[in-house]
Amino acid sequence: MNFALADATIAVWNAKNHYNFWRRVTAIRVGIDPGWTPLLTTPAFQEYPSAHSSVSSAAATVLASTCGNDTPFTVTSNGLPGVQGDFSSFTAAVQQVQDARIYAGFHYRFSTEDGATLGAQVATTSPTH
Repeated sequence: MNFALADATIAVWNAKNHYNFWRRVTAIRVGIDPGWTPLLTTPAFQEYPSAHSSVSSAAATVLASTCGNDTPFTVTSNGLPGVQGDFSSFTAAVQQVQDARIYAGFHYRFSTEDGATLGAQVATTSPTH
């Protein structure tokens, strides 16, 4: 999985630098509402494709190939004591990552979808897969 994560990170940053696409906050402020603010602070680098979606999908692809996609699992975080995320599959977890990036105001839907596709493609072609 480490190779897939590293390869997905390299691929997504190569794509970000190649496309150099603007963030939603910039597009909305220029074209629709100059005072619009996203829910979270927008990262100060290119929008496309979604890196979080890409690396999450790479990890999910490797885990699904080992454990089966429909393996239920639970995640916790030291940063949110008492909160857990329950997932019925690795695909469901990636979908939540994609949605969260959109709801936060960071990405367009196509950026999360393309990022997830990139991560899955990289994971299936990583040297140890």
